[in-house]
Amino acid sequence: MFRKPKQRMASMYYYMQTRFTTGKDNEPKFYGAGWAWGWAGSKVHEVRQAIYDNKTIAETLGRYTGCQANMVLGARCMSRHDWGGRGDDWGSDAEVAAHAIQRVKKFKFAGLEGEWKLSICLFNFLMTGTRYVTRGQLANDRPT
Repeated sequence: MFRKPKQRMASMYYYMQTRFTTGKDNEPKFYGAGWAWGWAGSKVHEVRQAIYDNKTIAETLGRYTGCQANMVLGARCMSRHDWGGRGDDWGSDAEVAAHAIQRVKKFKFAGLEGEWKLSICLFNFLMTGTRYVTRGQLANDRPT
């Protein structure tokens, strides 16, 4: 399922905004949204601190574009085109997008998060030949 890039960034921002505790020194202790998202080195801490300091989405996550293209190509969302952490760059944003589009064309199914019910119906039809949606497929198990 694909999501509008601005929605994805807003979701990441608000997720990261809530993933901290404060210690005895009243300093934030961050958790979640770390290396598994593809951050390089200390960048994740810098971004988390900026979010904690109420910097905007553009100021904190704005330079991390291409999340969905990264994931389609097998990299982590926030890797900034560092495929698999090896340091090999796959080219310009346009080249990366073109490569991701070619990969998506090989998918058996691609849906849109903003059209969830319709996308699920299409998925069911492609997999079974019948158009339907079940209640379980519409359950929102991540209401944030």
